[in-house]
Amino acid sequence: MFKIIDRTLTAIKLEEDYPTGEMLAHMCKLLPRLGADYIEISVPVLERIGELPAEPKYILKVDNIEDIKRYHTFDMYVLKSKDKGQIDRVIHEIQVNDVREIPMLSRYQDLTNVRITGLDELMCTEYGPAMKRLKETFKTPVNLCPQNSYCCATAIALEWLLSGGKSVSASFAGIGGYAVLEELMMAVKVIMHKKINVDLSILPEATMIYETITKRKVSYNKAVLGENIFAVEAGIHADGINKNPLTYEPYDPKTVGKCRRIVVGKHSGTSAIKIKLKEKGAKLPDSLIEIILENVREESVIKRRSLTDIEFIRIVKEVVRNEKQKIYS
Repeated sequence: MFKIIDRTLTAIKLEEDYPTGEMLAHMCKLLPRLGADYIEISVPVLERIGELPAEPKYILKVDNIEDIKRYHTFDMYVLKSKDKGQIDRVIHEIQVNDVREIPMLSRYQDLTNVRITGLDELMCTEYGPAMKRLKETFKTPVNLCPQNSYCCATAIALEWLLSGGKSVSASFAGIGGYAVLEELMMAVKVIMHKKINVDLSILPEATMIYETITKRKVSYNKAVLGENIFAVEAGIHADGINKNPLTYEPYDPKTVGKCRRIVVGKHSGTSAIKIKLKEKGAKLPDSLIEIILENVREESVIKRRSLTDIEFIRIVKEVVRNEKQKIYS
């Protein structure tokens, strides 16, 4: 089985007194439940937290040998390699910016703990042979930490695991420009069909603490995390999901702590309107549904977005009231 090193806390920017140690410690408790086997932290993060939560395994990122001597209780450390020889309990981080540099890694072949960071453009090349060459260079499994300049880091990390790689580095929401932890773990479940000990239903909680710590809002349509990834508007999609969710959903929304939502807008059809009315416990004749749909589409175009439930209910009430007035006038 492979191992995941999470780099979230080394990528978070620390201000003078923010985020607090309690916030960072909270994230430390959540990351192992999301699939991280090791949590990598920096010396400033360590000093901010103070006493680390007991459960996860930690790797300390250091700048020099003196830091290892000072913080000597960690099982493993990460140190950028500058042609240093083997150092006990140290993962030697080597930056590789181009696939053509892989043959030059032979000078490090005697190192037993190596992390390769970079290789942004790997997916733009014959990555299979490149990965094989990378694994054959070293006697022990390599930790691959692809960077995300070409928006391929998660795909590279997954291909590394599919090709037999034993260790990758990632981060929550891809902070720091690394492979995305939650997307990688979902791909392992859905694509690799691996039974892994993760609890992705806590992702909403993890997202909340992440947004608090980083002061960044996760995009509403971000894969796995986004608020609207299970919001369906298009008529054919709404009808298909209502009949069989597997038509459009690769996994159950509950897996990631979410629920399916049918929203209405300019792409909606009568099926979506009927589903929304059923959600609200209402049933109307087809003649009214057609009018409601027309009004929904018009307002959605004006607002340039899908409509909220409150806006939809208002339109329904207006249509019903207007039609009653026509009948009795």
